Amino acid sequence: MTRKLFLPALALSGLFLGCAVTPYQAFSGGVGYSEVGTAKNRYEVVYHGLTGMDEATAKNYAIVRAAEIAKQKKMAYFRIAGSRTGETRSLTRDPDLFPRRPWTAERQEMTEWEWRREQELEASRTRTTVRETRVPVIRVTVDLLTEDCETCLSTEAKLAEAKEQGILKK
Repeated sequence: MTRKLFLPALALSGLFLGCAVTPYQAFSGGVGYSEVGTAKNRYEVVYHGLTGMDEATAKNYAIVRAAEIAKQKKMAYFRIAGSRTGETRSLTRDPDLFPRRPWTAERQEMTEWEWRREQELEASRTRTTVRETRVPVIRVTVDLLTEDCETCLSTEAKLAEAKEQGILKK
């Protein structure tokens, strides 16, 4: 009987642990959006995605943030004036956990030949594992407008779309 209760509890705990980082949030912990006003009605939104996120999703999050800013500024429309995509890469090196000669306080006397041979042995057995992580970074410049234009997006329509997609809470 306890086994039947334990499995659903375990599944729920995994569900809550998986929700620790939401992709659509203010910049925190290397993930999220940030914005800066560059002119009276022009903003630049930067979105740093999660590892493995595609650029289209990251760009959509940046545009949703631009729509939120337009709504805060009481603007009905916004236009994407420019966008740049990129990525940040980070390399992780795992050191060799078991060195051949651990550090000791004793001084060890070696001849030059012994020292070279020791260096060759260390170089031959040093194993470095390198992992590369790629994270999308999207930079979108938007103009906030009160009137509609050919290339404008509706603030309300974009926010409604984001709610349907589950990006924003309803």
